Amino acid sequence: MLFRTTCTLLLILCSLQIVTAQEPEGPSLVFGEVSIAELEKPESLIEQSASAEILGDYGNIDKTGKYVRFTRIKIYNQDGYSHANVEIPKYGNTKISKIRGFTYNLADGAVEKTPIIADQIIEETIMDQFKRITITFPKVKPGAVLDLEIVRKFKQGYAINEWVFQRDIPVVWSELVLLKYTARKVIFFSQGLEPYTISEQKDVSKSSTKYIDRITHHRWARSNLKPIKSEPFISSINNFIAKIDFQYIGGSSYFDYNNVLCYNAAFNETINKTKFMKSALPAFDKSLSDLEKAKQIFAYIRDNMDWNGAFGKIPGNLRDAWKTKGGSVPTINYLLTAALQNNGLRSDPVILSTRKNGLLHPVYAVNNEFNYLVCGVLIGEEWMLLDASEKNHQFGILPKRCLNEKGWRLSKADPGWVSLIPKGYVTSATEAQVTMSKKGFLSGKIKNRYTSYQGYGQRQKLVNQGHKMYLKQKDSKLVDWEFSNLTVENEDDLSMPLMISYEIANAEKEGNNLIYLDPVITSLLNHNPFEAEARLMPINFPYRTLDRYESIIELPDNYTVEELPSPAILKTTDLDLFFQFSATAIDNKIQITSSLRINGLNYPVEEYPEVKSFFETVVNKQSEQIVLRRVE
Repeated sequence: MLFRTTCTLLLILCSLQIVTAQEPEGPSLVFGEVSIAELEKPESLIEQSASAEILGDYGNIDKTGKYVRFTRIKIYNQDGYSHANVEIPKYGNTKISKIRGFTYNLADGAVEKTPIIADQIIEETIMDQFKRITITFPKVKPGAVLDLEIVRKFKQGYAINEWVFQRDIPVVWSELVLLKYTARKVIFFSQGLEPYTISEQKDVSKSSTKYIDRITHHRWARSNLKPIKSEPFISSINNFIAKIDFQYIGGSSYFDYNNVLCYNAAFNETINKTKFMKSALPAFDKSLSDLEKAKQIFAYIRDNMDWNGAFGKIPGNLRDAWKTKGGSVPTINYLLTAALQNNGLRSDPVILSTRKNGLLHPVYAVNNEFNYLVCGVLIGEEWMLLDASEKNHQFGILPKRCLNEKGWRLSKADPGWVSLIPKGYVTSATEAQVTMSKKGFLSGKIKNRYTSYQGYGQRQKLVNQGHKMYLKQKDSKLVDWEFSNLTVENEDDLSMPLMISYEIANAEKEGNNLIYLDPVITSLLNHNPFEAEARLMPINFPYRTLDRYESIIELPDNYTVEELPSPAILKTTDLDLFFQFSATAIDNKIQITSSLRINGLNYPVEEYPEVKSFFETVVNKQSEQIVLRRVE
């Protein structure tokens, strides 16, 4: 299936837009003035079950960089209390000059107004130039209305990165007004499934003929927005939420942005001061191949550095991080880059946007879209991507959060795109041997083999749950079966497939004249992940998948096969999805084989009915019963 790129949803608006005639006006909300009708409003008209709602969200940026934002929130019930705790990011390039807020409640038919006080505003440093302000509204009750006003002042050349119209609760009205000099190049990237209520541009310049005096008034508004809700297997909800991104550096190309970063003092000075690593690193065998040398260096950095949980694209002080044996993702991965370089390997940092953060713009490099840095190393003619921030990371396999189409390799001499899509298949294979006694008691052994991301996920479960709990929770839906005697191979050898074996037993069938068995005892796909009747967002699988299942069920001579599931081959015309199933009985043995292969990664909304039907058929086929009858 050919993927119709999600850019059909991303309307790229360059600096000119058509003025819409006789645009409707939004609600006339004034900060600090709340009506009885707003307080008595019993439910959202957009979505009746909503626990809270944005009644109005207004942003205004003048030509000096002053930014005023006023937001009004309605709380309908206790589930909406979380929206009374507001988090505001604060960057080094902006100053917050004013924060005001009030909680409004009805008390004996009158409006009760309670202000936010200083103790309810907490500022904390997250990392470097990034801080977070948490605002907690007082006296929040069902029916309350919350007003919040924040005034910022941006330094010259800076402004907001984005304006988000849509939330996880309904939005009655969201509006942004922006005044800008025409001479300052600003490119707007607009996206979302919801249309604009207002989208206009006006020249509001004075009579001066100087080009720098040309001032443009922009106004965007969207109204009556339903909450945006995630769906199974999407790349990121941020790719579809209604918003506008801003690029204030003239709409630079990726090559221009590459040069900005490579010569940026905060980045360039840090990454070039790595000579200390030559003496700090252990000696590696010079006779090793580049691949083996890279594997050893990667394992050393991964095993000797502790990740502090922070993402980003700018590394911290490498020498300090090396001394303390810990740091952020970019810090650890640039230490890895430097270690590879110091041992004669070609290695460059690679910046990217995580899946949750959203796709990179296809043409323009938008600074805030990059939020992660990994290491690229050239082995032969292939660039391999590495992330040493987590202990269970395997060489050449990035965390799932990084699998977001492509990243940008930073280099002064030879920058460029690198694919983040894993090559080959991520596989899981299951072998089951089951024997039934003459009384109908079932027992046997299951062997699982996991590679790549499947192995990583299972290793994480083993670490987090422990072996005993892992076995207890394994296939918890199979309530009739008991699991015991867990054996794990290659748990610590990340270069090898993870092998997990355990014994199974089922006494529930014992003594029955008719026994019904599921043909597939354990499967990665035990339900249809696409149950909704309709879908708004394209499907995106992070990697190609191959899931195989084989089992032998050995029967006693007093049971015979009454019924077997019919064989099936299911495939799409281009083989992007393929499923094969068979169940055969020979003498006293039943052999089951099942194979599911996902070749394609992206499926547009138009193909959702076909994908939904495919997976529904797979689940149903794997659940068709084997019927055994007792004979005298």
